[in-house]
Amino acid sequence: MERSAPEATARAAVYGDPGDRARLAGLMRAAWPVLVGVFLAGAALGLLAVGRVGAAGAILLTAAAVLLVAPERSARRVRAFHKGARGEGRVAAALAALPASFAVFHGVDVGAGVALSGAGDIDHIVVGPTGVWVIETKCWDGQVEVRPDGIRFDGKPPSRDPVAQVRRLTARVADGLAPRLPNPLPVRPLLCFAGSGFADGEAAIGEVAVCGVGRLLDRVADETRGRIADDDRTRLVEMLKQAL
Repeated sequence: MERSAPEATARAAVYGDPGDRARLAGLMRAAWPVLVGVFLAGAALGLLAVGRVGAAGAILLTAAAVLLVAPERSARRVRAFHKGARGEGRVAAALAALPASFAVFHGVDVGAGVALSGAGDIDHIVVGPTGVWVIETKCWDGQVEVRPDGIRFDGKPPSRDPVAQVRRLTARVADGLAPRLPNPLPVRPLLCFAGSGFADGEAAIGEVAVCGVGRLLDRVADETRGRIADDDRTRLVEMLKQAL
């Protein structure tokens, strides 16, 4: 979804809908255990129809167990993905205030069209005079600690390292852009926390910028380590439109 022309003259052009993919992924992952239970129940009825009572009973018990556990697990997954979608919405609201020299992309499909990272999608990509930012959003409510050796959440390393995640995506984006553009562009990783943890914090782990949503706008807009030409920025914006 692109911002209307009058707004775009004063603020960044915005493409895509933040959080849509997270919500869809949550629903899909929540639905499959229920579908498995229904399939097993159907298989059990089929076995009963041909007289295989013992096998049907075993499968029916399995189906009942799956259907008993699935609703609670599905609800947890839906809540988690919807929380992530809300976090992406908060980041999108902050990025929408960037000036008109920037373009903001939400939910970039990197597995089709312009295959930038090879699979999945990127929460946000920002293109502007300060360079290209690959932004990974985490909506964590709790204590977030940024150490030189990584992130700690409530005192423990997270099960999936978000720093490694955003580094991997950024490297693949940079590799994907290199043969398509005449000049090398500064592509930078940024990890943004949109929950209560680290909301106004700012730090860095190596080349990865880490900030809370309250510091995001300044972090992206005030970067001065590298600039990109207007022509390159225009080419990149057109490429990214194809990946939505």
